[in-house]
Amino acid sequence: MRFSLTLGFCTAIGMLAVQTVPATAADPARAQAIITATPGNTVFGMLNLEQGEGGVRISGLVRGFSASTRHGFHVLETQDCKLEDARNPGVHCNPTGRNHGDPSRSNHHAGDLPNVDADAQGNAVIDITIMGVTLAAGETSLLNHAIGFTQRSDDYTTQPSGGSGPRIACGVIKPI
Repeated sequence: MRFSLTLGFCTAIGMLAVQTVPATAADPARAQAIITATPGNTVFGMLNLEQGEGGVRISGLVRGFSASTRHGFHVLETQDCKLEDARNPGVHCNPTGRNHGDPSRSNHHAGDLPNVDADAQGNAVIDITIMGVTLAAGETSLLNHAIGFTQRSDDYTTQPSGGSGPRIACGVIKPI
């Protein structure tokens, strides 16, 4: 009788555990961008993107910046990192038709990201979340868009791309 009570208790606990796991739970969508330098630059790294509640988290390590510098960081409309004009930072991803602006305010391109600060060794740790975009198919998807860094910081005012100079590194966001 003691064995059957123990077995019954363990079975009940096991069923509770199974019932608390949602049947439709799935891993969040993930993507990655391998960052490579444009000609004449040394910046490289990897960015990981993960779908979250209402937005996409971008994290990673990018190296090769000049020591203690600040750089513009943008998701671009283009789907590759080729540059016809090396002085052009590229058109920012803008599915909602907004003006270029500060990503901490409501009116800005979806591709306007916070400036990135490189440390004394030229490394930049990235960890931000962009709201209102997705890794799922659709108009606000970041998949297959280029993501890049510019020579100077973004002033968030100059239209259409923040006066941040030429692109110094770029990668394309691909699903993993």
